[in-house]
Amino acid sequence: MSKPPEKMKAASDPKTPQVSVIIPVYNHEQYLKETVYSVLEQTTTNFEIIIINDGSADNSEDVIRRIKDKRIQYFYQENQGAHNALNRGIRLAKGKYVSILNSDDVYHENRFEEFLKILEADDAVNAVFSYIEFIDDQGNFIEYKKGAEDNWTNDDPETSFKGEENIFLNLLAGNFLVSTSNLFCRRSIFDRIGFFSDLRYAHDYDFFLRLCYHFNVRIVNKPLLKYRIHSANTIKENEAETDFEMGIILSDLLLNCDLDKFFPNHDIYSVMVKFFNSIRMYHSERMIVTLLFFGRNRNIHDAFFKIMMENPENPFRKNCIDHFQNHLDEWRESQNAWRKWTDTNERLIETDKKLAGTADEAKKWWLNSEEAWKKSEEAWKKVEDIEKRLAETQKKLSETKEESTKWWLNSQETWKKVREKEEILTETVNKLSDTEEKATKWWLDSQEAWRKWRETNERLAEHIEKFSEAEAEAAKWWSNAQEAWHQCHETNGQLTETEKRLSEMKEAAVKWHLNSQKSRDKWAEINEKLIETEQKLSEANQELNEKTKQSDMLLNSRTYRLGSALIWPVKKIRALLF
Repeated sequence: MSKPPEKMKAASDPKTPQVSVIIPVYNHEQYLKETVYSVLEQTTTNFEIIIINDGSADNSEDVIRRIKDKRIQYFYQENQGAHNALNRGIRLAKGKYVSILNSDDVYHENRFEEFLKILEADDAVNAVFSYIEFIDDQGNFIEYKKGAEDNWTNDDPETSFKGEENIFLNLLAGNFLVSTSNLFCRRSIFDRIGFFSDLRYAHDYDFFLRLCYHFNVRIVNKPLLKYRIHSANTIKENEAETDFEMGIILSDLLLNCDLDKFFPNHDIYSVMVKFFNSIRMYHSERMIVTLLFFGRNRNIHDAFFKIMMENPENPFRKNCIDHFQNHLDEWRESQNAWRKWTDTNERLIETDKKLAGTADEAKKWWLNSEEAWKKSEEAWKKVEDIEKRLAETQKKLSETKEESTKWWLNSQETWKKVREKEEILTETVNKLSDTEEKATKWWLDSQEAWRKWRETNERLAEHIEKFSEAEAEAAKWWSNAQEAWHQCHETNGQLTETEKRLSEMKEAAVKWHLNSQKSRDKWAEINEKLIETEQKLSEANQELNEKTKQSDMLLNSRTYRLGSALIWPVKKIRALLF
């Protein structure tokens, strides 16, 4: 019922205490000093003590302030209940481990040492409990509580959870862990299962069920805690309210827990038999059936239970508590009637014994009186005394018979009422049997519905995941498409510009092609003329060379210079063309 809180940050300071001890205090000044010193005297010393005074009206604060130790942190608050004080202490805790000690209980000096050996050696263990020694208000020994032994005194392992050796299953038959003072756990577990629920009488039982359902837990078979029994124990305040809280806890448990994980390969009907013979309902069967039927809607589950717990005037809560109170009153009345009948019967038996003894004595004295009459008057006097005593005895016997008759009539009336109650009880049991058969059928139907719901939920989760992936991929492709369109627009603009330039270039190329054709035609014409000129020039050179040979003077003549001048332009034009 308690929602997981925001995760607590682990301290990294090397001076951080190994263990945080939470002590909620409420009007226990006479026990408080012994309680605190049972922590200070532990053989393990690396711890802090967080004391939350939950609005005590006695001198508890003075007792605390007189204890001087730097490991003690003290906080005061207006009275808000044990669960609130515990939760506040847990939030303030800095240690790797959390240990709780109520202000009227006492630790054994080796408790921390024994528990730390287990937790430090095995990370799979998340919490440790111990056997318990019960003491009275003076600290005198009463008895030992050895785990779950008392839960299974008259049970058969074949038809109950007695032989399963599972702490969670043992808790279904009763809270053998007894008290929050027995809790020693890793601080990290509160991140997963949350803190203590808003329950006055059964917050410890609720938390133990959640803890042992989710985590691996160990029990040390030594009495390392002294639990004090006295007239102010909270659980004795209101038994009807306690039964109501037990009904809330068990209803929530049945709605949220799956026993199949403890019996993966067992026959379902065998498990149902063991569950039927093991679970303790605290007179709340009808309440639990009602809550299971109307509280199975998961959407309203948390608010459904919260409203009933927070509102004392809730009609269903009031009806349940009245029912439990009537049951308790009838049970007490029947116990008183049985006790009176037992007393009357014992007195009647005692009277019969006295009557038989008186008759024997009278007969004996009668015989003695006959002998004494013959011997002396003194014997006669004894007979008279005996007769007088006999008369008194008969008178007392008559009174006793009248009183016995009165008690017998009362017992007959009581038996008549008892028989009427038995008839009502028989009828109720028959109705309960029918209800249980219907509840079993509804339970099987609800299991099938839950199975289909889980399958549908898994498929829905899978489709949601695929849809989410498809959305992400679609968004990616949409983004890529937008980018492609943008680049396409840019490319189209560039293409248009390129086509325009290409068209211009084509026109220029055509123009240059035509020009080049004209140039080639002119070049061909000039080249023909040049070839012709070169041929003529060659002929002229030959002729000139012949004439040069005839006379050296001819080389300096005007004709030679004129020929050179004519050849130079022809060579220049030829160099430009080729």
